[in-house]
Amino acid sequence: MRKDGMRKSGMEGGACDAWYSGDGTLPGGGCGGIGLNGVSETLLIPVWARAVESLRADGLVQDPYALRMVHAIDYDFDKFRNSWISQTGVAVRTRILDRAVARFLARHPQGVVVLLGCGLDARSRRMDNNAALWIELDLPEVIAWRRGFFDEDARHRMLGVSALDTAWFAEVPPDRPVLILAEGLFMYLPPEELRGLVRGMAEAFPGGELVFEALSRSYVGRSARHDAVSKCDAAFTWGIDKGGDICGWSPRLEFMGDLHYFDCPRNRWRWLWWIRWLPLIRRMVKISSFRFRDAAPGGAA
Repeated sequence: MRKDGMRKSGMEGGACDAWYSGDGTLPGGGCGGIGLNGVSETLLIPVWARAVESLRADGLVQDPYALRMVHAIDYDFDKFRNSWISQTGVAVRTRILDRAVARFLARHPQGVVVLLGCGLDARSRRMDNNAALWIELDLPEVIAWRRGFFDEDARHRMLGVSALDTAWFAEVPPDRPVLILAEGLFMYLPPEELRGLVRGMAEAFPGGELVFEALSRSYVGRSARHDAVSKCDAAFTWGIDKGGDICGWSPRLEFMGDLHYFDCPRNRWRWLWWIRWLPLIRRMVKISSFRFRDAAPGGAA
């Protein structure tokens, strides 16, 4: 990667030169141990991946926040060095989700964006329009750590609660359009509890939108096959081959479509581009979009 990619992130020169090795390795700084493990530890994968992407001259996304966090966090990011598939995948999904948020805010400038399992994602800062309400929730230990990097204010709220604890529903203003994002989360949740969460959101937020990342069924129970998650103590517990597979969870779910990671960009997927049409590869990972109907078809409850 070329170091001139750092200039685009606002991290050129000085300290950035001191820790960027130029080969995809982003060693941590010295702010102490992270105190995270299991699924919580996986939040560092997208931070690393976005930082690496931001240093590319042809980067799909630019995230100066990720660059600063990787510089500050005392963690062995070098163990992800060879995880190019995950790094590219995070960059692609970030671009897809950024575009989904941009479309939503163009239609609803004062809407509500809920980030489930937010980790250290900086989308609420990178894409803030000075009007929307951002609600970011994750486990208490993650939010406690997140507060070391981001401040709260009237439009940026952090909730230290599991996404499965539907008490957070009450924190969403009922009179504003809502977009719910779940990035790198649903694949770690117990299937029946996830079903209840989605059903509950569909009932609680009529007219709202849900956009989430999903792995294929073939990945369930096989996190050891994943080039980055295998480096953490976390397990995949849920997957679907296409988004429409969950329409039976609630009559209020309106499937809007899937976007497949390997459809773009061609020059980044190397040999995977040539086999992307194989069903096993195409189903591997995707972004699924839904709208919550105002009422169930036929007036059903």
